[in-house]
Amino acid sequence: MAKKVLLINSNAMFEDSNNNLFVYDRTGEFMLELSERYSVTNFHFKEQKKASDTINNFNLSNTNIFCRYIRKDGFKVLEYIKAYLYCFYLIFRTDYLYLFYPNNFKYICIFCVLINKPFGLYVRGQKKINSRFSKFLYKHSSFINTVSPFFTNEIKKYNQNVNTIRPMINYEISDLELFKEYKVNGCFNLLFVGRLEKDKGVFELIDAIHAICKKNAVNLKLNLVGDGSSYLSLKKYVHDLGLKDVVCFSGSIFDPDLLRQVYLKSDIFILPTYHEGFPRVLYEAMIFNVPIITTFVGGIPSLMIDKYNCLQIKVKSKSDICDKVLFLINDFEFAKNLAANANSDVNKYLFENNKSHFELVVDSI
Repeated sequence: MAKKVLLINSNAMFEDSNNNLFVYDRTGEFMLELSERYSVTNFHFKEQKKASDTINNFNLSNTNIFCRYIRKDGFKVLEYIKAYLYCFYLIFRTDYLYLFYPNNFKYICIFCVLINKPFGLYVRGQKKINSRFSKFLYKHSSFINTVSPFFTNEIKKYNQNVNTIRPMINYEISDLELFKEYKVNGCFNLLFVGRLEKDKGVFELIDAIHAICKKNAVNLKLNLVGDGSSYLSLKKYVHDLGLKDVVCFSGSIFDPDLLRQVYLKSDIFILPTYHEGFPRVLYEAMIFNVPIITTFVGGIPSLMIDKYNCLQIKVKSKSDICDKVLFLINDFEFAKNLAANANSDVNKYLFENNKSHFELVVDSI
């Protein structure tokens, strides 16, 4: 009989008008792969899927994944009491807990320790990575997977069974041959790919673009690829600043071939995020030889090196974004070298970290 795995990911399940349940695409793909080997139960809250939601598109219906949930009803404390009680029940009926971390259900791991139920962690972000409670979980986890060597090395102080997963991107090492030469033909094309949220630094990015266009005779375009809670407010902000001819909102792009073309048409990739695990978009920009400007938060410094394969910017700094964008615009050769070094580094990184999330879980359970 297949082992029973209870999976608690970072986000809720979302229900549409036809009672279908959806999760984030990559999480759903991982669950589906896992369900081919184990009996998988996914547990979390359930919310109504909004028409504007273009991120959670993996339909769990008609799969062999069991979905267990608590419906959100507006009473947060009561919701969590019910959710934890239900989770206790599910823990008793499972062989293994696999928890995406950080997570609001992290305290369920204490219960696992008390009843000697094995559990694993998937560390995805930097939030409280070195807190006392996190260290307690690391010490008691059967195994831990992370998204970055930075997290892996930190956690190995408390648990030796830690591995970095292969980046969950749509491109293989062979795609590295497709990179373009860095050159600009009259217009400098900047690219941001990710969720349009305040903590991605997108408002500072727009402020920087406004300042550059106001003070410098530069033909500049910014392409924002993605969706999120700040989409409408950001669009209004762009309009109010008179940048609607400079900033393009492309929405979410899920087709790998279309996204490849977006990267190949870009001259600078910029990520002014406040916090991260290690964003897949940096791997993609490195693969397609786009010079990178990024903050150094979370696991980003594990692969990115300032002035070698990228330029570092300070968190929440409009002026630093301005300075680094103008620096690359005025030094094509330096930008080209940054991109070439990044391309070489990601080639080596993908070769060394070649086990998928699924493979590492199977190796450990």
